[in-house]
Amino acid sequence: MSHHLSHLLERDSVVQPLLDEWTRRFNDLANSKLPDFCLPIQWQADFDHGQQWWIAPILINPYWNGLISQYNRTELQQLNDQLSIIYPLTHQYLNHLLANNHIHYIAYSILFPGSILSYHKHDNPGHRKFHCLMHSTTKCGLMHTKRSKEGQPIKQIHHWADQGEWITFNDSDYHSAWNLSSKPRTVLVIDYAD
Repeated sequence: MSHHLSHLLERDSVVQPLLDEWTRRFNDLANSKLPDFCLPIQWQADFDHGQQWWIAPILINPYWNGLISQYNRTELQQLNDQLSIIYPLTHQYLNHLLANNHIHYIAYSILFPGSILSYHKHDNPGHRKFHCLMHSTTKCGLMHTKRSKEGQPIKQIHHWADQGEWITFNDSDYHSAWNLSSKPRTVLVIDYAD
């Protein structure tokens, strides 16, 4: 799955256009009348993201019954329709990924300068996260947990550098992130079934 996602982004050279659209239309998202969980800062989760971390979904699988299970499929599809008006290019390139129901949601994750997200994990068995860096950066990274063949946890550190690079990790294992640069770090997040 992860290689398919990376090839999609590499093949069409869409990372920069998607980032441009996200940046250009941010005020439209912030001023929309979408539910709180569609807006930065207000994402409801089992971990307190705080003001230094924004995560905003741009595509939600209507058949996913996870974090936002209080909404029915029709309501979720209506939300997708509204988000597609704000982010038409993103929906054009990525909407087909929802077809096989392996993708739960697609979002942008923005970590502000001088921020450190503490070590945490989520109760999402079978979920993996695909993170793609949307711009070149320094002094930003991610620590995640890999498992040995025997199932023992092994800490892995990834330093972000180049636009378009990507990494995957198990969302149910401990991970953390940091941005010690002078600019926000933006990552495209795809949550998918393992």
